[in-house]
Amino acid sequence: MAIDTAALLARVKKRKQELAAVPKRNPYLSESVPALASAKRKLLVSIGSDADNNGVSARTPKLIAVENESLYIPQPPKDISSFIFSNEEINSDIWLALTPIKPTPVLNVPLTDKERHRQKKLTKEKKREELREQESLGIIEKSKPKLTTKNVAAVIGADYIKEPTKYELLAQHEMDMRREYHEQQNNARKLTADERWLKQKDKIEANRAAGIYCLMIWLNANERSQAIIDSTAKSLFVTGALLLNETSGLLIIETGEPEISKVLKTVSKLDDQYKLIWRGKLKTPNFKKWSIHEPKDPKKFLENHKLGSLYWYCKDLRLDTK
Repeated sequence: MAIDTAALLARVKKRKQELAAVPKRNPYLSESVPALASAKRKLLVSIGSDADNNGVSARTPKLIAVENESLYIPQPPKDISSFIFSNEEINSDIWLALTPIKPTPVLNVPLTDKERHRQKKLTKEKKREELREQESLGIIEKSKPKLTTKNVAAVIGADYIKEPTKYELLAQHEMDMRREYHEQQNNARKLTADERWLKQKDKIEANRAAGIYCLMIWLNANERSQAIIDSTAKSLFVTGALLLNETSGLLIIETGEPEISKVLKTVSKLDDQYKLIWRGKLKTPNFKKWSIHEPKDPKKFLENHKLGSLYWYCKDLRLDTK
């Protein structure tokens, strides 16, 4: 029996129109679509019955196998609340995990000498490039080339061949003028002794305002070591005292953290034996100035400066021989 292909296609088309008329549910709101599944089953039954009547049962299993494959229905995530960061309506077509963008942290790392020189070089090159652009656009007049004994022939051109001595003297004169100008500028920026002293004092006061640190060292200080410690303490504008007796001494320094490191470095270079008692931060300073003492009563001296607890420790270190 011949297969009526036109009738079969007409039946399929009619059934598809019936399926299109069936109201579809939102696949994002339900995990199953019973209406769509039942309609497909009806389509398969109708196609199979017609195929059996027309003798095309051999082809229907392949068609049924294709139609029976499980359909992929996209579903929203199970925990929708984890993706909600506001009260706004969420589009059910696309689900995105909204993660806040954190700014890149800026590390305040000091530059090395090599990096600092490179940054300075790049800054100068950028300024020169801006000047060249302004000269090319005619905003400013083009600067005259700097004459040197090496480039004088290239800059002057053919006239240099006629009078080479003249242009070499001219180049040497311009080089001398530029060198004198730079020396004058450097001398104008150079600070006097009083200005350097004030600058150093202001820097030390700024370090002290950031935090007062204390350094306590026991040492066997001879006259040479005493002089070195005294000059270092005065140059750094520290407060504290150096308590001495016949054999040893107690050094107490109160200043900013950078100056504490400098004093400790100075003491470590001395030939005398020393021992670090304590190094830390203070809330308030205990001394108003720097001085060297040979107290008759070390205990009373330390108690007057709120350091009485150090007396017994220093007595074990032979600061007090009584």
